Amino acid sequence: MCSSDLSMFPLAPRMFIVLTNRELLIWAARRNWRLGDYLGSVHRQRIIQATAPTVGAGWRTVLVYLANEPTVPIRVPSTIADDLAAMLPPREI
Repeated sequence: MCSSDLSMFPLAPRMFIVLTNRELLIWAARRNWRLGDYLGSVHRQRIIQATAPTVGAGWRTVLVYLANEPTVPIRVPSTIADDLAAMLPPREI
């Protein structure tokens, strides 16, 4: 069991993430990248930090550090990894 299995962060092998001012909304992705089941949400106040520690082409891992929960790795296309990591921490509303 990996550390993300112990988290309350909804995960799927392939997923869609919508980022709002308050939370992340997460859906599973079906074949051909069609929208699947709604998996849940993660309030942005639970996110302490996010980093994209590697560089390169293809896919990269964004590490999402959560308050009182294990770190969750999310693989994303390398073209959005740095931007996603910068947008994830909570913002004042």
